[in-house]
Amino acid sequence: MIERKIRYDGTVVEVEVTLLQHRASRIDVIHYIEEAFTMSDEGYHITITPGNYTRATYWIDRPYNVYRWYDKEHRFIAAYFNIVGKTTFDGHILSFEDKIIDILVLPNGKTFILDEDELPLPLAEFENGVVAKALIIALQDALTIAFSPPDFM
Repeated sequence: MIERKIRYDGTVVEVEVTLLQHRASRIDVIHYIEEAFTMSDEGYHITITPGNYTRATYWIDRPYNVYRWYDKEHRFIAAYFNIVGKTTFDGHILSFEDKIIDILVLPNGKTFILDEDELPLPLAEFENGVVAKALIIALQDALTIAFSPPDFM
């Protein structure tokens, strides 16, 4: 199946993923990493390499989705929450609207809000405050979701 991310600027990124489970308001997928990437800033540095994998969960009724990255030995590397608009699933295409702001959760529980500098307006004003409210909800749920078994959520 296809994961389709619609970026805020309207560009689209599609990735082939494997459906693990589909419930009424939740979709779980897995994706094996083919190209390495690194995320780093003050306070964090993580590298996701080929052989690592992503367990992702998307909710139709929540303002975020989550990618949880694991290494080859199934050890948790980090969790990455996307603040999103509308999420849809038609059985083959899982689509979500990316709202720029993200949250990174490290294995030690440290949490970072990412990409606020990319917003076209201050967070409180961006999308009439809807994204700021979604960020609060995601931050409240982030540690529980990041460190729970995938079927817990």
